[in-house]
Amino acid sequence: MINLDSIKIGLISDNEVIRNVLKILLINHNKPSFNLVLELDSLRSKPSVGENNIAPEVVLCDVSIIGKTSMQRLPTLFQHFQNCFIIILTDMENQDIIIKAMRAGAKGYVKKNASQQELTQVIMNVIQGNLLS
Repeated sequence: MINLDSIKIGLISDNEVIRNVLKILLINHNKPSFNLVLELDSLRSKPSVGENNIAPEVVLCDVSIIGKTSMQRLPTLFQHFQNCFIIILTDMENQDIIIKAMRAGAKGYVKKNASQQELTQVIMNVIQGNLLS
């Protein structure tokens, strides 16, 4: 069960600017607090638990990392992070991509330009069992 006061987060994006903006939004949030335990720029190396061997409870993964059209790398995330919620980061309005991601097991999605409030709401919705945000 996830402690809703402190949520362990993983970020996977090949865009350093996106990762840095998300880190700022997440780390500067009070309730709940977000603890960044994993940061990757690709899935080329085998994903593993984050710093201090702490596994993320929620992984925010850029849609470009998992394959925009095929979602071919999404199963890799589930193999390595079996007990976490995967949320797709996207800058597209393409509903087909979002539907494919959800069918492949993602629990939600968030736009890359989301506000801190929107990002937090998506994470909380997913943790509480709401599939779409």
